[in-house]
Amino acid sequence: MVIIGRYNDPLSQLIHRFKFQKQFWLDRTLACLLLLELYEARRIYGLTFPQAIIPVPLHHIRQWQRGYNQADLLAKAISRWLEIPCLSHIVRRVKHTPTQRGLTATARRRNLKNAFNVAALTPFPYQRVALVDDVITTGSTLNEIATLLRQLGVQEIQVWGLARV
Repeated sequence: MVIIGRYNDPLSQLIHRFKFQKQFWLDRTLACLLLLELYEARRIYGLTFPQAIIPVPLHHIRQWQRGYNQADLLAKAISRWLEIPCLSHIVRRVKHTPTQRGLTATARRRNLKNAFNVAALTPFPYQRVALVDDVITTGSTLNEIATLLRQLGVQEIQVWGLARV
């Protein structure tokens, strides 16, 4: 997992403005901070960059309400800078779930059961992918998506995020 830091100020304030106050222009700033962490992980730990980047999707209703998918904006910026394809439409959120904020780990897992599906080519052409999300709490969302990607034969799934709670 590669993250910028813990979900504390000032990072949490930036993420909150980006996600809930329609300050979508913070995407490049936050993506740049994440990119620096990726380069650091590559330098220190020998991180191998993936073959494709997949943002965690929002349900179409939530995306319509917000006006954008924050994970998609981050993923597209990093995709351009690293010249790695961004697969924004491979994973879809098909179940409109209540927000995960404030839920226990068990409630989060239950909330996300069958919430996603994958619309991918078979055979899936990528063995190594990175999932991009903004805030990682229990990892329930990422685990649900990872299960679907493993069924496609993906061997390595990296997690890239802005903050960990």
